[in-house]
Amino acid sequence: MTPELLARMDELARKERAGGLTQEELAEQKELQKIYLAAAREKAANRFSARKKNFKQKISSLVGEADEPIEFLLEGSD
Repeated sequence: MTPELLARMDELARKERAGGLTQEELAEQKELQKIYLAAAREKAANRFSARKKNFKQKISSLVGEADEPIEFLLEGSD
């Protein structure tokens, strides 16, 4: 999400509160909201994935790769 898109979202929100938007502006606002939400979801998913990978590495280093008792913790986490 670029600063320009965020600025445009803010501009449309201010205009909406001040008096309303045209049909074209409403459509643009909805599209920008979709883009924003997709970017936020992707960022959250990437953070979660990185943390999950880090967790797996820490567990493996604490227990060791060859130890079987810990495998149940890592099953289904991919």
